[in-house]
Amino acid sequence: MHIAFIRFSSLGDVVLQTSMVTWIKFHFPNTKVSFITSKEFSSLVEGHPHIDNVITIERKKGKEDFLQLKQLSNELRYKDVNLLVDLHNTLRAKVLRFLAYNIPALTVDKRGLFRKLLINLKMDFLSQLEPHVERTIKDLSFIFKKELCKEDVSKFLRESSPRKTLGLTSLPSSFTPLEQRVTKPYIAISPVASFETKRWPMSYVKELIDSIIKSDELNKYQIVLIAGPNDKYCNEIVEESWWGDRYLNLQGKTSLKESSEILGEAELVVSNDTGSSHMAEAYGVPVISIFGSTSPSFGFRPHLGNSQFLWAGISCSPCSATGSKPCKKNKLECMLAISPSDVLEKLKNNLREKK
Repeated sequence: MHIAFIRFSSLGDVVLQTSMVTWIKFHFPNTKVSFITSKEFSSLVEGHPHIDNVITIERKKGKEDFLQLKQLSNELRYKDVNLLVDLHNTLRAKVLRFLAYNIPALTVDKRGLFRKLLINLKMDFLSQLEPHVERTIKDLSFIFKKELCKEDVSKFLRESSPRKTLGLTSLPSSFTPLEQRVTKPYIAISPVASFETKRWPMSYVKELIDSIIKSDELNKYQIVLIAGPNDKYCNEIVEESWWGDRYLNLQGKTSLKESSEILGEAELVVSNDTGSSHMAEAYGVPVISIFGSTSPSFGFRPHLGNSQFLWAGISCSPCSATGSKPCKKNKLECMLAISPSDVLEKLKNNLREKK
């Protein structure tokens, strides 16, 4: 049996779907697994212990993209793929399934109707469902006639991965030296998000950093800021001179692979509802995840037992499924309602429990 999983993007979703890959390998160890994703995210799954083949595709438009998808469909037939599992179910993924019409396919249920009810009418039928890392498996388990077996799959993952994990998601484990090394146990802060409505205000991030450094209880921790080269808004966090070597700003200085490794070595990660939190949990690192325009009920809340999230749940939130729509009030009240002191308290409690 050769199964090809489709998940082009985004960063966090690619990480979350590694749970499905591991579940398949646990129940069907002789199955060959291919993973189809965007080239920019390939480093997250290359070398994964349960992925035999990574197939990359580039972001293109119009005719060029169609020809690329057609070539990929021919490649899938050449590789003798027996089953396509579409974990994305976007128009692009549907085109690929159509072109590979002779290969049986399964698709993921995104609960589109329930999402619309929550966004437009604030009727929440999703809150009682499990996190996304389990949801997809349970949706498709009847096809494979296998149960989730969460504890057994987690144990299998820990034993088969060089990097010990705690949950169902995982990432490759080849750590590389960095030019700038941290000198103490550290708290990683990743204030990034593709859309403004999912970003905790930079002024709050700075206040949190300042509070951590001032805290006697947290004086053994360094703070490492992780952000990509295009996240220029992080420049609003102006470093205070007295922070000294307690603060290391790596914004734009690391690759995606290096960023994931830094998150994977942290004591704790503070992040928005975005890929950074999912990467950290894939290495078994607890997170404090901050939600604003989106809802934890969508399934992307942290799933490790020692992780936490904050969500104010104001009347206009959630306003979109991905945070892509601009704030109607132009105030980002959903993010402003979560204070630095709220995050600091959860952070302290989490680190106390680790001792």
